[in-house]
Amino acid sequence: MNTNTSSTIMPAALLMFSIIFFSCRETSVKKNQALNKVQTQKSDQYDPGETSCIYSKTAKKLTDTYPFDQADKIEIVSYPVRSDAYSNDKLIVDSSFVVKGIKDRIVLTTQQSDSLFSILFDYKTKREGSVVPDADCYNPRHSIIFYHRTKPIAFLEVCLECGGTRHSKDTNFGVFCDDKMCMLQKFFKSIGVKNGITDELCQ
Repeated sequence: MNTNTSSTIMPAALLMFSIIFFSCRETSVKKNQALNKVQTQKSDQYDPGETSCIYSKTAKKLTDTYPFDQADKIEIVSYPVRSDAYSNDKLIVDSSFVVKGIKDRIVLTTQQSDSLFSILFDYKTKREGSVVPDADCYNPRHSIIFYHRTKPIAFLEVCLECGGTRHSKDTNFGVFCDDKMCMLQKFFKSIGVKNGITDELCQ
């Protein structure tokens, strides 16, 4: 990925995602209040208040973090909820992304790639080791695909509705704290993705 951007790109991207982040925080507070009412686990096992995102600039760099450092194209795709049960390493087969029925294909600009990197790595849980509980469902409609010389080399699939993710082997896309799905949805929507956007998620 070509990272020769002007010095004005990162401040602009940071401002945009600060607005998105604080909008998502309000949604997360309401969601966590609801979770507190129905949570049956012991408080030392899971504290909903610890799963909200905070901004903490990562030491990682796009130029040395796989697969961003190897990708010459990053694409956001959307598709209907897939009924097939591909395992994590089977969404890319014979140098092809095999999910059928793709509706949206958005190739990211350099600035958008920087913004995506920031969402994935600059936002973390309040407490190290905190995790968001697993969802009971998995209805994915979106994937982030990384290409090198026209061939897909890695992916991150997300279920905005459930908060679940799958990704290709040998990849690490950071901690998925509670606000992050809302941030990703707002990002997808801002770049033109139309399929699978659920506005209720981020109200």
